[in-house]
Formats: sequence, C-alpha cells, structure tokens
Amino acid sequence: MDKSKLAIYKLDISEDKSISSVAKKIISDYQQEQEFKYRKRTLTSVNDERFQCELYIRIQETFPTWAGFIKDMLDNPNDMNLENRTHSFILFVKYNQRYFAIAGGLGYQVIRDYKTENYGMEILSKIIEPREAIIESYDNLNFTGKILKNRSTFRKKASLNHEQELTKFFKNIEATLTGSTLGELLGVATDTNHKERYKCVAKDSFMLSKPLNLDDMKILIEHLVNLEQQDTKCLINQFKPIKKKSEKYSYLVNKLDARLFDNTLKLFCDEIVMMDEDNILGQDFKSVGFYLARARRPFYTSKEYLAKDAVDKITNSAKIENMEKNTLLDLSCNDIKVKILDDLNNEYIMSFLDIIITTINEDGITYFLFNGDFYYSESNFMDTINKTFSEIVALDTKFTMKKWVDGQKEGEYNLQYIDEPDTYVMDRIFVNNIELCDILMIKEEVYLIHVKKGFENEVRTLSQQVLQAAQLIKAYREENDIEIIEEYYNSIKRKSLGRDESLVRQSKMFDIELEDFKNILKNKDINFVFAFSKEDFNQSEPEKLKSAIAKLSTIDLVKSMSNIGMNLMFVKIETE
Repeated sequence: MDKSKLAIYKLDISEDKSISSVAKKIISDYQQEQEFKYRKRTLTSVNDERFQCELYIRIQETFPTWAGFIKDMLDNPNDMNLENRTHSFILFVKYNQRYFAIAGGLGYQVIRDYKTENYGMEILSKIIEPREAIIESYDNLNFTGKILKNRSTFRKKASLNHEQELTKFFKNIEATLTGSTLGELLGVATDTNHKERYKCVAKDSFMLSKPLNLDDMKILIEHLVNLEQQDTKCLINQFKPIKKKSEKYSYLVNKLDARLFDNTLKLFCDEIVMMDEDNILGQDFKSVGFYLARARRPFYTSKEYLAKDAVDKITNSAKIENMEKNTLLDLSCNDIKVKILDDLNNEYIMSFLDIIITTINEDGITYFLFNGDFYYSESNFMDTINKTFSEIVALDTKFTMKKWVDGQKEGEYNLQYIDEPDTYVMDRIFVNNIELCDILMIKEEVYLIHVKKGFENEVRTLSQQVLQAAQLIKAYREENDIEIIEEYYNSIKRKSLGRDESLVRQSKMFDIELEDFKNILKNKDINFVFAFSKEDFNQSEPEKLKSAIAKLSTIDLVKSMSNIGMNLMFVKIETE
C-alpha cells in the first residue's frame, strides 16, 4: 500500500448517523456556493465492521494569475491552454460512533464548520509532559499587546512549561516524538530500536511526519480515540474557542447586543440609549467610521467613539434607508462595519466585532471576545488572573502626580506639566511608531511616565507602549543604538515647526541639548511609570476590575519588564 502524510480532523457530530448521511450533509452545506463540485467516489476493500468510509474528490480548473500577462505576448494566445488543475479530497471516517476526516489539497475547507477546534492540541496534551524539551516551533495568538500573532522557531527544542503564558493561545505546535511514543501511544510502527524521532503537527488536526497507509490510518484513529479518554498530561491552552456558526456564538453576540444597544433603538427619538460606559475597543484609534450594513455610508466620530453621539450616528445612518419616523431598529454588532484610521493614518475596514475586546460572564464562565472570536476557560482561569495580578502589581505611594480634574482628557492632563521644572511633555511624539513617554521627568533619576485615563481595555495598548519604549532604551544603553535616540530628539525639535499649538509649545519647552539628552538616558537610573486614574482601584481586590484584558496586559507587562531588567512603577493618579 502506498503511504502519505495524513492530517486527521475530528468532526463535531453528536448523533449516531450513517457515514453516508454525515458526508452528504457536510458536502451539501459546503457546495451551495461553489463552482467546482466534490464528487463521491466508489471505494473497494476499505469498509469493515469497525470502520466506514466515504471519499469525495474535486478537480478545480483555474487560470494562473500570470496568464493575462503571458497571453499579451503571444501571437496565438488561444493555442495555449493556460489552466491550473487542482485536486482535493476529503475522506470521511466513522469509528466507534465517532467521526473523523482526512483532507488533502483544499479539502480541509469542506469541514471548517464541522471540525473540532484544537483537536490536535487536545491529543498532544495527552502525550507530552510540561517539561519535555520537544517543541520545535509554534504559532500563537496574543491576547495582549499590539502583536496579534507570533511564530516562534527554536534552535534547541523548548518545553511547553517554558513557553506558556496566561496571555498566549497556541494555534499550531510542531513537536518531536520518539519512536517509542509513536508505537506505544499512537500504534504507529517504527524502527525496531525506537531511536528515530518523528515530527508531529498539532492544530485543529493532528498529523505525523511519518507517512501512513490505510491500515496505519485505522490503527492511528483507534489510538487517538483511546487517548481522548486519558488524563491530560499538560494543559496547552487555558482557552477554548467557540465556533462562529454555533448556537452558543449567536447567543453570546445577542448578549453583547443587549449590553451595547439595549436590544432596540428607536429612530428619531430624543433620547438614545448609551453604549456601555467602559471603552471596550481594543485599540486607541484616531477615528472610527461606522457603517450600518443596510446603509453602507460611513460616518465618523472621534476617539470618544463609545459615547452617546456614536450611537446617534449609527441610528442616523439608518435614516438613509428611508425608514419611517419612530421605526424600531433591531441593531446587532453583526450589522455594523467599521472604517478605522489609526494615528499613522493607516486605514482598515473590518467587522465591528473584530475590534471589540471584552468579556461576558455567564453561569460562572468568563467568555473572552477577541479578534471576532469568543474563547472560554473551563478552569478557574479568572481566579488565577486575579491572584497573579494582586501578587505582582503594587502601587508606588511615594511617587505622586498632579490630580486629574473631572472631565479632563489625557492630553489636557499631560499639558499640566508643561511649566514644571525638569519636566517635559512628550505626548504624541514618536520614533519608529514608538512613544517614549507622555511625560519626562529628569531628577536624580529619570522617570518616563505613561498616562492612561481609567483601567479598562486600552491598558492593552498602553502596556505595549511601555514595553516598546523600554526595549528602545535598553537597546541604546546596552548596544549603543545612538541613531534611534538622535532620531527621537530630532522628532521633538521638528514639532516646533508644525501647526499643532500644543506640540509646538511642547517642542519649544524642550531645552536640553542633544549630547546632554543622550548622556541622561545612558547614565542615569531609568524608571518607567505606569500612571492611571481610577478612583476605586484597589490591587488587593482585582475581581472588582471589570476588564480582564487590562489585568492580563498588566501581568504580561510586569513579567516582560522583569525579563529585560527595566524598572516599572505603578502610580494611581488621584481625581478631583
């Protein structure tokens, strides 16, 4: 029998059905809007008492992207048959009232709404020990910071215990397994002395680098089913994703709708219900244009995008559809698209759900909405977050700052320091998209102060700003990266030539010579200050802080700053 590397998916089918009906339903759902169809193929000597299989194959003919370019050069372009033929297959397997799929080519797309999320991760968690140095690489999502995804590849293999963090969600892990592991746990025959090592790839599917034939596949599926019943040796992900087309996902979106819009908004009425008072957007944008899907015309609002005027503008957008006066508008997050302009004037268009970061608590479970997906944890994850937060976050009560006047915006608060001796306002001054600080104090020691109003989801962005600034200073002090400091200094001075009055004033008040500035940052003790205003903040009662993302970001920041050896202080700004 010929052999091939096989990616094995498990399917979320709860009822005991024939493999034929399962395959037919999945194929039918997928092919409704597909030009090229999967066709069922007759199998011989595959099915037996334990395994039932059905195979579908598709042949797709497409023009290469470069075909038009080439045809323009040919005398007789019609004589050239410039077509790509792509073959894909999907093999459906039923074993012990469980359903699996093996895909080749683009066959994996067929089962995207039916596959068990992170099935390969679940299997790997039954195989590896936390301290085993067998990981070659992994991809992960970051619930904190500006970097959404990471890929890490190691010269020497790493252990999961070393790489795990509260803020990581592993999407793909490549690990090396011994021949004995393959034989004992997975039933795959290897060399007689078991010394050879084999790579496995765990994600939504589970795949071995060792090629398998049909009999090997059946044996492997048997062992995978047995492994499902075993205890977890190593918890890989704290979170589990929820399928977007599941009833649970729809239910959570409806809960979010109720929270944001109070279910129904009445057009043309004098009072529009306000959105949640806490800022649930994951980033600090320059402007956000909201589209109502039925209107498709954008309108813009400022950084106060979750204030009453934003909701007014959403409902005003609906008026374009000529709805009658006092029409009730059932508004959902799914109805809204956004056009985003960031501080660097980059423009993005995406779903409203994709830019929301928030949590929903339901029946004792915390659901995280991140990048348009809901995640949840079955363990006492929130207890772990709160405990860790209270242990590593301590307020510095000796370092005091001016009071925050009610109604002040962050920029207005920062400008209070513009006439203070040995103090400089650096708000909105960047180098390589990095803001070194909002306020710079030069005393016996240097204080790089980052200011934030409240302690909500935007702490995620602030934490990343602090870390990037710290990495920049570290590179200058240890690697003598003079150019970046000179560039930052020049950026400060250039602001005096601009039209923004506050930036011009900030620049003109910066009276330090370049060489002195470099010496200060090089030789004085540096302190990064995370300063925030939140009247009821108490680090010993973290469960009262609404934003789990803010707490996760803070935990991640403390650990990262410790790793690079930079001092971090937390200061609470009193309000009046």
